[in-house]
Amino acid sequence: MDRQATIDLYASVMDEIRRRGDALNYLGSGGFAGLPSIIAAEVCYLQLRLTCELIAIACLVAHGDIEGSRTGRMQKAYEADWTMNNLERLHPEFYPKPTKQIKDAAGKVTRTEDITTGFLTKNDLIKLYHECASFLHRGTLKSVLSDKVREPNFDAINRRFGQIVTLLNHHQIQLIDPDLQLWALMKGEDGKSHAWIFGKAPRP
Repeated sequence: MDRQATIDLYASVMDEIRRRGDALNYLGSGGFAGLPSIIAAEVCYLQLRLTCELIAIACLVAHGDIEGSRTGRMQKAYEADWTMNNLERLHPEFYPKPTKQIKDAAGKVTRTEDITTGFLTKNDLIKLYHECASFLHRGTLKSVLSDKVREPNFDAINRRFGQIVTLLNHHQIQLIDPDLQLWALMKGEDGKSHAWIFGKAPRP
């Protein structure tokens, strides 16, 4: 895949995450009139799990220039935890790094700063992936017979969603080439996702 195709595909994956996030945010904020809260929570957890898978796919797209990422197993994998762990083996710096744009008085972006807390880490993503799976399964006959009701926790759902937004809103990915980075904005001023691949500026 050439560079432009990588950029376009990455941006389209971010667009899908953004759209799913819009639905999740609506439901997680109480926008489910007439819908049982447990059903709304399950839909939210489904969106969180699919978002975990999409983040893993986005990382795979970004690192398509790594030979090991193009194997049949990697291309067919849908398990976010498996993809994450194997990408880390191929390239330890594979995961998105959240940043924030710093603007001057005129509103022009002058630099970026790293965000160091409050985002979904790689380990958090794997934990969330399994957490969603456990919530989306109805359980065993024993659990049904116990008549234990699962109470939806929209605070936890919204907290995880916030971590995803902090991670992806503006982020950078170090590519395997030390002179190249992929930068992405999940929601630009036009409401769409954008991505770019930048090289290091030559030294004066």
